[in-house]
Amino acid sequence: MTGSALTWRSAIAWRMQRHGLVDRPFDAPVDVARALCGLHAQVATTPSLTSLFRGAAPSTDGLIKTWAVRGTLHLLPADELGTWHSAFSTYEHFLKGAWVRAFGFSSADEVEALIASVGAAVADGPKTREELIAAIPEHAAKLADGFGSCLKPAAFRGLLAFGEPRGQNVVFTAPPSVSRPPVDEAVAAITRKYLAAYGPARREDLSRWWGSNALSPARAQKRLEALGDEATVVDVEGAKCWVLTEDLPAMLEAAPPRAARLVPMFDQYVVNSTRDIEALLPAAAKDRVFRQAGWISPTVIVGGSIAGVWSHERKGARLEVEVEPFAKLPKWATSQIVDEAERLAEHFSAELSLSVPR
Repeated sequence: MTGSALTWRSAIAWRMQRHGLVDRPFDAPVDVARALCGLHAQVATTPSLTSLFRGAAPSTDGLIKTWAVRGTLHLLPADELGTWHSAFSTYEHFLKGAWVRAFGFSSADEVEALIASVGAAVADGPKTREELIAAIPEHAAKLADGFGSCLKPAAFRGLLAFGEPRGQNVVFTAPPSVSRPPVDEAVAAITRKYLAAYGPARREDLSRWWGSNALSPARAQKRLEALGDEATVVDVEGAKCWVLTEDLPAMLEAAPPRAARLVPMFDQYVVNSTRDIEALLPAAAKDRVFRQAGWISPTVIVGGSIAGVWSHERKGARLEVEVEPFAKLPKWATSQIVDEAERLAEHFSAELSLSVPR
């Protein structure tokens, strides 16, 4: 279905509301994870802070840690795991020649053999990395890789997840046994969830979110088109985007909320944003948010726009928070940022030391 024109100003205002960054509607992190297509967990503190600034007290109840979209660590709702695993079965990039050669395999069959061996090893009981290597010594070097590149395929197949750590040691385990819907049904469900959180989205945005090595923009467009009347094509200031049809009326009416929020590094509002949009992030400030080596800064969100960066450091009983806006902020926004910093200090049970331009 084709819809009417939409502005990025309205789109990001709606998206800030949908992400729970206006009225903080979430009771628990698992609810945040359902709304955001999982919680980004590449940095250990990110899930708790992503939840905190959306009103949910940090907890891992009902969540499973595993490699998910783009091969990045996420916490996924346990009751959605079957749908995710079914959709991840479409990942096949690790069976292609370039990947096989890059990670030192002789063939795709050898990759398949390692996947099966990893699955069997953790099915026998949770294992640290050292214990996993001992169980599969012929692939010791590959399993020792701290990035887990050769373990990710087993996670995509639904054979591997993360268990409770033993001290400083990572523990791998078999995920809970869950029923899986048909692949096409799962892919459609995940595409709907993506649009519900990150619409309006271009086909390139969906490709980047899922992993461009696994889903080209052309194939991403087919997934969007497969939603039929559930999705509407809209023109957003010249960009062809998709939204869920049921969300379009609210998007068209959305205005920038009088809300200023802090979000942590790798927060999904920023990671999965529609990039290169001036209304979201001034081009001159892009390098301060999307940094070298893939690092994404903690940011200040004002009315839907990324308006600055911030940092925090624990020093004894004090929590030092420094906020660096890209331009002078209105007084109401500064006042709310002070409240956000106090929320953070309370989370860390620390005395706040705040630096923010007024």
